[in-house]
Amino acid sequence: MKAVSVVRYGAICLLTAIVLAVCVQFVDRPVADFMATHVPSVPPIHYALNAELLIVPFGVLWILGCGIVVALGYDLPRLARTAMLASFSLTWALSANYFLLQPFFGRIDISRYLKDRGAYGFVLMHGHSGIGFPSGHTIIAASFLVVFWLAYPRARIIWGLAIAAVMLGLVVAQWHFLSDTLCGLFVGAIAAMLTMRLLGHEAADHMGDFYLIWDREMSGFSRRVCRSVIAGAALCAVATVSARAAEPPIRHVFVVVLENESYGTTFGPNSPAPYLAHTLPQQGALLTNYYGIGHASLDNYIAMISGQPPNEDTQRDCGTFSEFVLRQPGLDAQGRAIGKGCVYPAFVKTLPDQLEAHGFTWRAYMEDMGSNPSREASACAHVAIGTHDATNHATVGDQYADKHNPFVYFHSIIDSQARCDAHVVNLNLLSADLADASRTPNFVYITPNLCNDGHDAPCVDGKPGGLVSANAFLERWIPVIRNSPAFQKDGLLIITFDEAGSEGAHDSDACCGELPMPGAAFPPGGNGPGGGRIGAVLLSPRIKPGTVSDKPYNHHAMVRSIDDIFGMPHLGLAGVAGVNSFGPEIFR
Repeated sequence: MKAVSVVRYGAICLLTAIVLAVCVQFVDRPVADFMATHVPSVPPIHYALNAELLIVPFGVLWILGCGIVVALGYDLPRLARTAMLASFSLTWALSANYFLLQPFFGRIDISRYLKDRGAYGFVLMHGHSGIGFPSGHTIIAASFLVVFWLAYPRARIIWGLAIAAVMLGLVVAQWHFLSDTLCGLFVGAIAAMLTMRLLGHEAADHMGDFYLIWDREMSGFSRRVCRSVIAGAALCAVATVSARAAEPPIRHVFVVVLENESYGTTFGPNSPAPYLAHTLPQQGALLTNYYGIGHASLDNYIAMISGQPPNEDTQRDCGTFSEFVLRQPGLDAQGRAIGKGCVYPAFVKTLPDQLEAHGFTWRAYMEDMGSNPSREASACAHVAIGTHDATNHATVGDQYADKHNPFVYFHSIIDSQARCDAHVVNLNLLSADLADASRTPNFVYITPNLCNDGHDAPCVDGKPGGLVSANAFLERWIPVIRNSPAFQKDGLLIITFDEAGSEGAHDSDACCGELPMPGAAFPPGGNGPGGGRIGAVLLSPRIKPGTVSDKPYNHHAMVRSIDDIFGMPHLGLAGVAGVNSFGPEIFR
């Protein structure tokens, strides 16, 4: 390559880097905001962009087909040779993008930005965070069509307009930031030019007739090498397409809540729960800095489905099932209902309310609920408002507790008896719901009984309780969930605790800028700002086994993450600054 070419390519790379930096810093967000606000969804654009992906399997098949033709000793016409080079260019560029570039840049993709305007930027070396930077669609178009641009210069306006149409469609459809498409154009064009220079005689200099490197005069060894290249390129392309197809968005979230253990006890080397502490993290992700938001139990459960902070009554587990009394009307600027009490007014919304409003389904499964009909009902069980809650302590044969069932503390749920009865049910119904993906709710919340969640030790039925019984519960139910069609298709399973093991200062730590209830008599943790470090394990086809995240999370972060997964506004304190959503540090 001539020295002048090196200088030219260097100048192009530098100019491209400058343009991309300007776009990322000053252009991407205003353009994305404008498109989201002023441009409606246009289904034909989506169909056309998805149709463009057909170029990838075409390229794979074309490489294989041409390889067979050449191996049989036949010549390829010029157009076929051009398509062959274009297919090589596409294969290499797309494989490099998926396996190298996107994992390196780890850009937070545009869909997360539009849901949460605080989520923007790059998480370098943290794998895929979406289908972001560079744009795979643009790389497909540019790496394929730039070869034709070079080989058939008289039709350059056609190739150029086709590439520009793809880039414009991606920005208008809000599938990509502008800089994603510009970087995709650059990567695709470089792949095309390198392909022409390496595989086409005189193509880079004259752009006239050119010949493939496996011309009939090649030696047998060269033919074998070339066939290996064909096979390798095809396999890379197939792997790329398969990897893309294997990552649908999460559409089923399963939550299992256990009781009262600190991180060091649960996940230490001598843990009484080896399945939870060691086996499951090796199969998914361990969140080492996941925190409860208060003491005792109920305030944490309330937070897990609403984003509401602890108040004096929920901190005491609501021994009396009382109405929530507001000190000021409505919600404050942080989404909090200000006051104290147990059963929240109907305007305080929950994840179930949001899910139904957005067309998703939910169900809460409570172990032992209704086992003793004289004690509580078998669906939507709770004592009468204003009465003492006798379910807070286990009895032989029925170890259900209202205080571990947050759904019955919201008028938005319990005021419709039929709705509540259909959605807050006994754990015995879970197996049947998991058997068929069409029956599996999008959001599944599971509460074991007072023995199997680890709350009691020993238990009223003579079982050991604590982490030993919790571990046995998980060994029984986690495989059932993970083997279900819904989980295997697009599931996420979250296993965590309500709070740390004691109310001492160390076990009352907090993270994530947790905000207390204004005017509360006690801080959220009684002796500290939170519920202590408890940890969490996440399992999903979208999580690389053995992942460990030290990023801080709490129950509000879990609500925020579920809101993000289903494209819903953030509830209560899940929406305040400092609360992190599960992101590219966890998902691949």
